[in-house]
Amino acid sequence: MNIVRAGRNIIIEPLVHMHTLVWLHGLGDSAEGFVDLFQDFELLPNAKIVLLTAPVRPVTWNQGMRMTSWYDIADIKDRSVNSEAIDSANIITSVIEAESKICSSIILGGFSQGAAMSLYTGLVHYPGRIDAIMALSGYAFDFTVPEAKKQVPIFMYNGKADPLILEIYAAETARRTLAGCNLTYNSEDRMVHTISMRELEVAKSWLHSILHPN
Repeated sequence: MNIVRAGRNIIIEPLVHMHTLVWLHGLGDSAEGFVDLFQDFELLPNAKIVLLTAPVRPVTWNQGMRMTSWYDIADIKDRSVNSEAIDSANIITSVIEAESKICSSIILGGFSQGAAMSLYTGLVHYPGRIDAIMALSGYAFDFTVPEAKKQVPIFMYNGKADPLILEIYAAETARRTLAGCNLTYNSEDRMVHTISMRELEVAKSWLHSILHPN
């Protein structure tokens, strides 16, 4: 395993490259916030992990403070796709396009804001093939999933004690936006706005079943 820092992004390179996971952090975080997790826990063997860092911008929800954010947000219940989300989706798409030239297995995932961006980018904005999407402690924007993308395997996992993104709200956005999609939805009792070890184990098992069904 080799760690490469490319500007504000971080790449964890495996000895054997069979899959690429493009990962998006949550509000106010960065690529650095997930390096230890992916070093300590092998979510997907033989996977190149591309950890992206969002642009820095004023965030209305946080009194206009400048921080890393994939899009501005004023209210967690505002599910519209704004221009900043589209700009971020363009950035993410360019990374996916570059990775798809060297690896045929692409997974897109993220936490919180990154989860919402993963769902939107993978299902709507990026026109090419995505092998799987992982959305942890997040929600779905209000968009229409093209028929061609409804078979993309989607994994969502939310904590029932999450004070920031209520699990009942996350489940409702999934029900509305992802109806008819290939969705696996999980929730965990007493889990707050974080990533649990149980969650990682469930996600790992799900990924294995999707990418290695036999």
